Amino acid sequence: MAEHFISAITNLSDTVQGFEQLFPKVAGLKQDLQGYAGKVTESNYIEKVEYLLNNSDTFSDAIQAILKAQKFIKKNFPKVKEFKRFIEDVRSELTKADRSDNNIKEAHEEFERLFKQDMVKNFGNLQQQVQVVKDAYYKLVKTASAGMSHEYQILSGKIDAALRELKSYPAGPNHQNQQKLDALKAYANKRVVGEPVLEYSISCSNSGFSLSDFLNYRAQAPLKENELLILQSGFIKEEPEPAPAPQPTPGVGEPTPAPAPSPTPKKPMKVTFSVPSSVMTVEAYKTLLASQLAVLAVAKPEDKIELHIEIDKES
Repeated sequence: MAEHFISAITNLSDTVQGFEQLFPKVAGLKQDLQGYAGKVTESNYIEKVEYLLNNSDTFSDAIQAILKAQKFIKKNFPKVKEFKRFIEDVRSELTKADRSDNNIKEAHEEFERLFKQDMVKNFGNLQQQVQVVKDAYYKLVKTASAGMSHEYQILSGKIDAALRELKSYPAGPNHQNQQKLDALKAYANKRVVGEPVLEYSISCSNSGFSLSDFLNYRAQAPLKENELLILQSGFIKEEPEPAPAPQPTPGVGEPTPAPAPSPTPKKPMKVTFSVPSSVMTVEAYKTLLASQLAVLAVAKPEDKIELHIEIDKES
């Protein structure tokens, strides 16, 4: 029996990568069982029997430990590897998203301690720690998901208003504007998501977005709103005038027709760009640009502007 379980440990070592580091207590039993595996002869059988009787509890415990390890490796070891991968993915995602969470940090440290100590004995506690990580990460994702969805719901409403406005203008010249608005609408709708669903993955199974994705897309919402303003400023409100018909070439002796009078040039639109300071945050600068684009929304793309930039030097 001792030789059988020594072989069992050898088989586990051959099939489980890093077995000695992952299951050091079980690996150490191989040496303990060597004392029971020697050949029994006529001259030593009494000594062997006495050794077995005196150490029967140790022998029995070793056998039970190996049996438990075999069962654990077959049934629960894949789960533990998934738990460990998930926690490490969450920690990496928090770094990527520039976020921190003490509950996740403490649960990760406790998981690593239990994992290295004895994962067979501590399997229940390992499950508890990974659940702490999962619950804490879900809260972060749910908050970020709701924030992103709110921003894109507002944007989607503004796109709908722009689409209604575009219907009042000629369709042919605005064909490209229509396509761009439809693409922007689809982009916004994809980012209006419901309740996130997480298994042992950092990404929502419904939307496919992770925590950093939710946060990044929310930050990009003002840029998409600026894109909408630029599109609206380029709406063609009237059918372009047809090109003038070519004038016939005068014959010999016929007078040359007088050239058509040149249209009076349109004066440039005066636009004042007031900047509170030459140093500001990116968010403040984006807000300024958005307000300027709103002012230009009624102008035609070919119109000219006369730009006056004012900087508050006291700031």
